[in-house]
Amino acid sequence: MTERKHQEQRLTYMAGHDSLTGLMTRDRFCEELTAAVARAQRKHSRLAVLFMDLDGFKAVNDTYGHEQGDALLTAFARRLSFACRTGEFVGRLGGDEFTLMAEDLTAGDEMLMAQRILKVLSRPFDLAGASFKVPVSIGIAVYPEGGSTADELLASADSAMYVAKQSGGNAYREYAREIDDTRALRHRPV
Repeated sequence: MTERKHQEQRLTYMAGHDSLTGLMTRDRFCEELTAAVARAQRKHSRLAVLFMDLDGFKAVNDTYGHEQGDALLTAFARRLSFACRTGEFVGRLGGDEFTLMAEDLTAGDEMLMAQRILKVLSRPFDLAGASFKVPVSIGIAVYPEGGSTADELLASADSAMYVAKQSGGNAYREYAREIDDTRALRHRPV
């Protein structure tokens, strides 16, 4: 392989992967999700998106500094990637928001995925002599019930994640239309 070709491949990889964690970027993840939705439509199959947010991450940055916060994000990403099975894709949307996608699911698989992720992430993270327990809120959206496009699925999973976070965090919730109805009522002008 020529040096130029190698450099092009490296730049392509860098454009689609987060420089801190090595996970897919938001844009790259959305491309993969869009392709997965098209496959699910053709095959009449189910796919799930899990939207994860670290509960209390700001306090880690405020207390220990951004360097330690970045180290925690990197360790979190590594552990999350390790927890993934073949055919599951993980990305970092930014900050302390992560996503996971899986295709060809049977009913209930998405709940088992969320339980597995919570279990793997429940162990404390040991960084620079300090131990961090990082609770995670997870929102789940399943195609086609939770949306028929990548954007709809991400928005639905995000809404479900906020419900999990508001219920105390370190939990998961699956998207249901009632979530949007409740949020709309709460934010309706008087």
